[in-house]
Amino acid sequence: MRGEIDFDESFAQRVALLKGTSTDVLDDICSRLTLSTGARTTISALKALGYHTVLVSGGFTYFARYIAEQLGIDEVHANALDIEEGEVTGHVQWPIVNGAKKSCYR
Repeated sequence: MRGEIDFDESFAQRVALLKGTSTDVLDDICSRLTLSTGARTTISALKALGYHTVLVSGGFTYFARYIAEQLGIDEVHANALDIEEGEVTGHVQWPIVNGAKKSCYR
């Protein structure tokens, strides 16, 4: 980006590059994701104390929901990948979860 275009525009251009990517590829990526040390313990402790847990990510819901399932997180806010017939369309779904949007979840 180098400060030449804003995040949302850059994000839309990067999502366009994913056009035609199969959900099989996305599933393969999910199977390779690793959790940070202590993530399970932290979320388990918060849940035991009655907290409602939320994962807020500038990444994609496809992956964020997978992580949330692994950890037992209650709610996910991330960027949706538009998928039709098992492939990413390359279109952005608005609103984009960017830095400004993420700051609203504090």
